Amino acid sequence: MFLKGSNVTFMFIMFFSTIMVISSSSWLNAWISLEVNMMSIIPILINKQTFEATSSSIKYFLVQAMASMFLIVMMLIMYNSSAINMMNINNEIILMGLAMKSGIPPFHFWLPQVIESMEVTQMFIVLSWQKIAPFSLMSYSLSMVILAVISSSAAVGAVGGYNQNSIKKILVYSSMTHGAWMMTAMLMKSGLWMIYFAIYNLSLYIMCLIMDKMNIKNISETSNSFMPIKNKMILMSNMLSMSGLPPFLGFAAKFLVIKMSVIYSMLVMVSILLMMSFLSVFYYLKICFSSFMLNEKQIFKMSKKSNSSMLLYMITISNMIIPTMVYLV
Repeated sequence: MFLKGSNVTFMFIMFFSTIMVISSSSWLNAWISLEVNMMSIIPILINKQTFEATSSSIKYFLVQAMASMFLIVMMLIMYNSSAINMMNINNEIILMGLAMKSGIPPFHFWLPQVIESMEVTQMFIVLSWQKIAPFSLMSYSLSMVILAVISSSAAVGAVGGYNQNSIKKILVYSSMTHGAWMMTAMLMKSGLWMIYFAIYNLSLYIMCLIMDKMNIKNISETSNSFMPIKNKMILMSNMLSMSGLPPFLGFAAKFLVIKMSVIYSMLVMVSILLMMSFLSVFYYLKICFSSFMLNEKQIFKMSKKSNSSMLLYMITISNMIIPTMVYLV
């Protein structure tokens, strides 16, 4: 799960531009940094010069350019009205542009097909790091429209993954559901969404490691007899964590959001999120059930060859220990 050495420079520019977006005090600086970020990730997406990689890169570029057009138009309007300061803006058009950049429903039309043709490493970057800048700016441009965006994101994420066999597409719709939780955390004017984002990224990283190591693309491949049962245990634990079931780490993140939602009297919104999360549990459990369709020899045969998975085992254990500590606080 590593990129070629020739892309190290572009990776550095991508990280640096994201930091510039977060630290920007004006929409002009933020927009320029977003454009630098977009241009730096395109060479990373074309890691292999194949038709699929080129096609997905072009689609990604066109969507990001369209979203940037929304932002620059709104920035010009703000400039004419002498309101270019980021802290003074509260506009729906900016929210639309940022939602399109991060693939949040109802502007998610491009994300599933683009992710499907990417490599695992590229998928992880797009679903994790590339969401930091738009989400950071989104926290400055909240409006009543975000309530509709949260509801649609939770609903599309829950229903969209039902009939999917591709694990990549399931992770895409999963990111939409988790995005709804993060946007809800933003409404509370705290850094809670960053905590949720970090926990979600940990689970996503483990899943990408398993997919890359075992060369898994579809749900049916998780029942492969050559996949060690230890890896299947890690896969199941990670899926249960991403679904938000207790006592795993994913539930700890949702528990914190629920707790703050009660304090801020956002019971209707958190109820919608919980109902959609219950629906999304289906496709997580579908992966778990598929991975444990084992024969008798597999059940009693534990792999002794892989010592490189020790980090995954430790993270899997922490998936249960850390949430327990959170509940006791």
